[in-house]
Amino acid sequence: MKFTAPDFPLQCYLPNTKKGREVLILLIKAWESRLLFPVLPARVPGVLDAVSISRFPLKTEFGSNVTGKGFPDSRYLDSVLRQLQDWGLSVN
Repeated sequence: MKFTAPDFPLQCYLPNTKKGREVLILLIKAWESRLLFPVLPARVPGVLDAVSISRFPLKTEFGSNVTGKGFPDSRYLDSVLRQLQDWGLSVN
């Protein structure tokens, strides 16, 4: 089935810390489980399906927070870890 990917290409930011690397591992597991970028009904008239980036929050803006997706964000890692774990993803 045909779909669009309106927010791609996409760059996301994580800190190179222990917790940041843990989030990266879980995001990779989410990708491998086909959870990270699901294809959902599009919000654009005339487009049936589109890749979504809304399931897990991603920090796509570096150094500012104009869109609310800015990095750094002191609460982000704990928040996204909880959400990833809620989907059954774990480091082990």
